[in-house]
Amino acid sequence: MKRKVLNVLLFTIVLICSFYFVNNILSDKDVLIRHSSFFKQDGDVDVLLFGSSHMMCGISPMDLYDDYGIKAYNLSNPTEMLPLTYYQIDNAIKIKKPSIVVVDMLFWGSDSIYDTNNELDYVISILNNIPFGLEKIELVFSLFENLSRDTKLGLLFPFSTYHNRWKYVDENDFNPEIWTTNGAKMYDNDNQYHVSKYYKSDVVSNKKIDLNDDNLSVVYLKKIINLCKKNSIKLILINTPWNNGDDNQEIANILQNYVKEDVYLIDYNLIPGIINTYTDTSDQSHLNISGMKKITKYLGEYIVKIEDSSKYCKTEQWDSYYTAFYNKKIESFKECEDIIGILLLSYDDDFVFEINAYLCDELECNSTIIDLLNNANSNNNSVYVDKVLSKDQQCIEIVMSDIYGNIIQTKNLIYENDEFVIKN
Repeated sequence: MKRKVLNVLLFTIVLICSFYFVNNILSDKDVLIRHSSFFKQDGDVDVLLFGSSHMMCGISPMDLYDDYGIKAYNLSNPTEMLPLTYYQIDNAIKIKKPSIVVVDMLFWGSDSIYDTNNELDYVISILNNIPFGLEKIELVFSLFENLSRDTKLGLLFPFSTYHNRWKYVDENDFNPEIWTTNGAKMYDNDNQYHVSKYYKSDVVSNKKIDLNDDNLSVVYLKKIINLCKKNSIKLILINTPWNNGDDNQEIANILQNYVKEDVYLIDYNLIPGIINTYTDTSDQSHLNISGMKKITKYLGEYIVKIEDSSKYCKTEQWDSYYTAFYNKKIESFKECEDIIGILLLSYDDDFVFEINAYLCDELECNSTIIDLLNNANSNNNSVYVDKVLSKDQQCIEIVMSDIYGNIIQTKNLIYENDEFVIKN
C-alpha cells in the first residue's frame, strides 16, 4: 500500500514538473526576454518603471545609470493598463525593493483592462511574469470575471494557448537572451530608428473633466498609491510626449489631484521644448531613440532633486551591465544601414561623431535628414553640411569614435536609386 502511494506521489511530481517545463518552453518569450535582466541579474535596484509601450519607448534605465548612477529596470508592456500595472508592481517589489516606482499614465481614465482579442494575447504575455499562486488566481478571477472558464484557464496556464507553438520552438526558448537595455525598447528593435514628424501647438488645454470613483483606472491608481506608501516607496506618475489632443490632456490634468506627499507627476506634454517632434518620435504616439534619451535625462534630473543624490553610486557589477549595453550600441551602429537610423544613433554622448554631408535642395526627404543632422550637432558632435547641385552627387560620411578619439567605424553613404545606401 505504501509503495503504491509512493508511486502515485512520484508520478504526480514528475507530471507537474513536466507540465511546468513544457509550459515554460512553449510560452511566448517576448515579455520574459525583455524583462530577463530583472529576474536574472543580482544586486540592488533604485527605480522600477511600469506602464505601456509609451514607457517601453520612453525611459532608458541604462542611461539613468550612466548619467546619474541610478540602478533601474523598465518592466513595461504593450497596452498595459493600470489594473495589470498594480499587480506587476506588487509582484516586482517582492523580488527587488526600489525606493522609487515610476508609472506611465497613458491609459489613465480607461475603464477597461483590454480592448480586443489581440490585446488579450498581450495580457497572457504579461501574466507570464507573475508566478502561479493564489495572487495570480485572484488576479485572473477578479479582473477577468466576465471571460469564459477556458479563457481564464488560458491566462493561468499558457500551455492551453501556446500548445501549438512547438513547431516554432528554437534555441531561444531554452536559453532566452538577456536584453542589455534592462527592458527599454531601444537597440533591439528597428522601430526606434524611425522618424514621424508632427506639429503640436504649445497651447494645451487646462480644463479638467471628472472621472467616477468606480472607474477602474481611478480604483487601481489608488491601490498603487497605497501599495507604494505601505512599502515606503516614492511614486512618480508620468505622461510621455505624444500627439494627445485636448480631450486626452483634460483627462491627464485630473492627475494633479493625486499629487501629495511622496506622489509626484511629470507631464512631459506640458513641458515646451522637451523634445523636437521633427526628430524625436517614431510615430504619432511613441518616441524614438533620440526622444527617449531626452526625456530620460529629464527624469534623472528630477529624481536626484527629490531623493538624496549621494545614495546613487556606480558599482562594479552594474558597470559590467553597462559595458554590455555600450557594446550593443556599437553593434547596432555597425549593423544599421538606413540613413535615418544611423543619424538617430549618432545622438549619443557615449561617442563622438564626425559627420560630413553633401546634399542638394531638390529632395523633400532631405528636410528630415537636415533636422537629424541638426539634432546630432546639438550633442557635441562635429557636423558639416554643404550643398551639391544634383541628387546624384549627394553623399554623407559618418565617423564614429569613442570619447578618447579612437575610431570605431566609418560609414560612407551615397545616393543611388532614390535612397542613401552604404558604399562598399
